[in-house]
Amino acid sequence: MRMPALRFGAVLLLAVAACKGDPVNPVTPVPAAIRAFVESENLPLLRNITVDVAISERDLVLFSAEYGEGQDCPSGCFYSLGFGIAYGAAIGWTGFAYSRGVPAAPILYDVQPDDAALFEAGVWSRIEAEQALQFWRVWLPFLAAEPDTPGEALQRIAMLLQTTSETALATSLLANPRITAHPDVLQILACLPDTYALQRQQARDLLGPAFTGCGAP
Repeated sequence: MRMPALRFGAVLLLAVAACKGDPVNPVTPVPAAIRAFVESENLPLLRNITVDVAISERDLVLFSAEYGEGQDCPSGCFYSLGFGIAYGAAIGWTGFAYSRGVPAAPILYDVQPDDAALFEAGVWSRIEAEQALQFWRVWLPFLAAEPDTPGEALQRIAMLLQTTSETALATSLLANPRITAHPDVLQILACLPDTYALQRQQARDLLGPAFTGCGAP
């Protein structure tokens, strides 16, 4: 089952919005099913739809839609963005950036535990290589908060935090409604560096007596 509507804040994704004028794959044709989906969502002032990453061998496409009135135009306009994925026959949104006029009930991608490609390390590497900001600011937070993301994938996200400073991503993991069913993930979060002091303490509180300590520094 899907959690309630997921929206990402302006601060978190503004860098992604600023970079959308230079997509990695600007000439990749937009599949008809994706175009039909986006148009059916009635985004105000839809400007364009872009294929950001296409992994044909896994039948997976990451796309974005630029819409709405220009913002901060005296300094160079940027627009609201909706991010989504199409995996096989399933299509839905994964998040919105600096959004004005998000649909009242957007159709979010419904993650299933057997959506194998979404959780594969090789797929993640491909997305990061082609759209690094989107990978860190949209893809990983989306999966981190998803109750149907398998524990192995959540653990991999937690381990990525050990060498980064993605506090919002750690917060997304802790917001997962099933995070307490994954004590191995909480144990990793409970021993993150001081950058994650708040999230680290939250993980320790959730573990309670099950917290095993972090070993020698």
